[in-house]
Amino acid sequence: MLVAPYKDYDNKYEGFSDYKLDTDLVRRVGNISILHSDDDDPPINRRAHELAQAIDDIHFVQLSGYGHFRIGHNMQSEELPPLLSELERD
Repeated sequence: MLVAPYKDYDNKYEGFSDYKLDTDLVRRVGNISILHSDDDDPPINRRAHELAQAIDDIHFVQLSGYGHFRIGHNMQSEELPPLLSELERD
């Protein structure tokens, strides 16, 4: 499960994003889902969509109104029903 995936586009944290993306990851480990909120920060939005396009067979869940999934900011409670649904998914 990936929630609000980050990539250091500005190289602020030297070497943090220096890796090769495994496009066959889902086939090797089983189900992988990206939970993404359309009102997250632009770099997070960008990375979520890049991963959804780059990784074969990944399940992309577009949500609205959850921001960066922080309670007290966009999220008003600890409950995140879409996350539970994804965890229960085969």
